[in-house]
Amino acid sequence: MLGRDDFAELFLHLRMIFAKKRAEQELLKEFPEQVLSRYLPDRAEDFVHDVVRPYAEAYARIREARYESASGPEAVNAWFRKPQQVDNHDWRPAALWALRHHENDPDWLDTFMRALERLSASMFIRRVYTTPRVTRYAELLRQLDEGHGLDSPALELREEERADTRAKLDGELYLVGKIRKYVLLRLDELLARGQGVTYDHPLITVEHVLPQNPSPDSQWAELFDEEQRHQWTHRLGNLVLLNRAKNSAAPCSLPRRPSISRAVTEWSPSP
Repeated sequence: MLGRDDFAELFLHLRMIFAKKRAEQELLKEFPEQVLSRYLPDRAEDFVHDVVRPYAEAYARIREARYESASGPEAVNAWFRKPQQVDNHDWRPAALWALRHHENDPDWLDTFMRALERLSASMFIRRVYTTPRVTRYAELLRQLDEGHGLDSPALELREEERADTRAKLDGELYLVGKIRKYVLLRLDELLARGQGVTYDHPLITVEHVLPQNPSPDSQWAELFDEEQRHQWTHRLGNLVLLNRAKNSAAPCSLPRRPSISRAVTEWSPSP
């Protein structure tokens, strides 16, 4: 059902869910002690039926965004899709825990995944590296097991984290190659005002409106002096998404485009 690679990754996530700390050794050394020791030698069948099978099914539903319920599955599936755009899967153990323990509560899952996606996005935008990122998710898993649920402190962004996220969004976003397309796609989704907007365009690129190097005799040079170009060229308000196939056909004259300042203001790392 999962395929070789994802089945192997599932066991990494299971180790995290059980141990709630960053791996210190290779999986084959830690997994028997941190996970299997609770089931062997007498409860091997329980391990398969109570752990591997349900978590594998949860993994597939998250990966493919195919959660089903009598009400609210679209919102939950939309949240399952969003964090898959970041450059790591460290958020998945918490999502697996949530689906495993609250499968029949779409409202709870909707609220939890919204907060988890916000946390994941903020750490991605702030370029939080592996150790503190995994430590944060481990802390969240401990709090979930302790019964804090949606009130888990690790799920919320601290004020300094919110401020740092806003500062990154307000900076020269284009120069941070890993996050620029993600931010523009999320912003585009918010402007579309639609839950579950999907994109199947692998050739999408992030391009400048005001060019990086306008010709000295162009209208751009008349409207923007050197200081203004230095200030605005790589910022969010000067960036747009384009299909790479159409980029060469983009007009060189000044475009008419709607202001996105309102949407930028609305897209903050607050609930």
